[in-house]
Amino acid sequence: SQLTAPAGVQTAAAAAGTPAPIRSLSGTSVIYFGHGSSALSAADRALLGELAARQRQTGQTTRLIGYASGRAGGDAVSQHMANLDAAIARADAVASALRELGVPGSAIDSSASTEGGTDERLARRVEIRFGA
Repeated sequence: SQLTAPAGVQTAAAAAGTPAPIRSLSGTSVIYFGHGSSALSAADRALLGELAARQRQTGQTTRLIGYASGRAGGDAVSQHMANLDAAIARADAVASALRELGVPGSAIDSSASTEGGTDERLARRVEIRFGA
């Protein structure tokens, strides 16, 4: 399926130095975050509004996977824990927004990973999928 950014988000994302969210109503949607951040932008919230509407129509489980970049200070264990905490905070922020938009908590399956990839900007993300 074709991944597209919602109208008007390129400018907001470029201003923040963070890639624009990617919307896919039939595949994986992605929200990107700044370094050390779990804050959602207006464009992110608009995307989540569309995805929440889809979930309410279909009743499918919404699967969230929060990721973090490999960047953090300290020893290897401290670095891993800091990255895991960031990934969890990002997934929690998306889950909270979806619940506020009417998605039942029982329909949200959330997890986190420190294996976000090597590109710092692209690693700081939450992937959103529907169904199995």
